[in-house]
Amino acid sequence: IDLYASWCPPCRMMEKQVFSRKDVGEFMDQRFVAAKYDTDKTTGRELLKKYGSGSIPLYLVFDTRGELLGRITGAADAETFMDNLRTIIARQKPHKQQP
Repeated sequence: IDLYASWCPPCRMMEKQVFSRKDVGEFMDQRFVAAKYDTDKTTGRELLKKYGSGSIPLYLVFDTRGELLGRITGAADAETFMDNLRTIIARQKPHKQQP
């Protein structure tokens, strides 16, 4: 989940310089279902209040069961952003299969 605001310079930088890149798009499409919420609107504000420290951009990574695996706060270049996501994915504990 991408928590952002349209007036936020680091949020706009991420949109223009990171998320617009083909390699980032492919990386995200292969691993995540992405959602964006504007923190100036109700849902975004509630998510930021529940999971954030108040600073944006904030990226929340959940597993398929809705458990928060990690968060990334602030803007970064594309390689750093993808490395941070890889670190969060690598920490994920496998769920036991139900018989």
